Amino acid sequence: MMARYLPQGLIGLGITSVVAMLMAGQAGNMSAFTAVWTYDLYQAVFKKNATSEQLVRMGRLATVAGLLLAVAGAYVARNMPTVIDYLQAISSMILAPGVAIILLGMFFKRLTPHGAFWGMLVGCTSSFGMFLLQQLGVVQPSFFTPIEGTGFMAANFWCGLWAWLISAGLAVVISFFTKPRPDEELEGLVWALTKIKHDEEVSWYRTPGCWAIVTLILFIALNVYFW
Repeated sequence: MMARYLPQGLIGLGITSVVAMLMAGQAGNMSAFTAVWTYDLYQAVFKKNATSEQLVRMGRLATVAGLLLAVAGAYVARNMPTVIDYLQAISSMILAPGVAIILLGMFFKRLTPHGAFWGMLVGCTSSFGMFLLQQLGVVQPSFFTPIEGTGFMAANFWCGLWAWLISAGLAVVISFFTKPRPDEELEGLVWALTKIKHDEEVSWYRTPGCWAIVTLILFIALNVYFW
């Protein structure tokens, strides 16, 4: 597209912009990956009394592991029909279970760390297993959907939905069998324990709830229209 629409003097600038965008995105992803693994998993679950030197060492190892996973992911992406299919497959494995846990953490005060951890882990693993079964040809993509003859992209969407349900359901079940956090520790983090101050009264059409309903109606209408 740049070769077709940009003059010669701007092609180099366009390529530089794309490379800068990719590098910034990669740096942000690696920082997030390292921080989540080091602090939210390694320190919180595996070694709660870890020293600063151990955390730094683990962060460096996590960075190297993340780069190797990224390189392996690039080779996997080469075999996908399109980049969108690849991104949707990754989203069904990571984002769908993650969103389930985040929503539960925001609105369900009974959720426990053990429930969130195992719900997320099993949700990601189940979605990856469904993806692997498709890639190895064990099952057809339509096996995971209620509609016959669906393709790879639609199957990834449904796999994400199943992963979301598995992650949320397992997290809730495990939470009821594990000790919850006291309400004092959850104030300001869970909706039911958060006091919202309104500085001024606003019109109903300017409230978040109004636009959430409008967005939901548009979402349903567009899905019905393009079904």
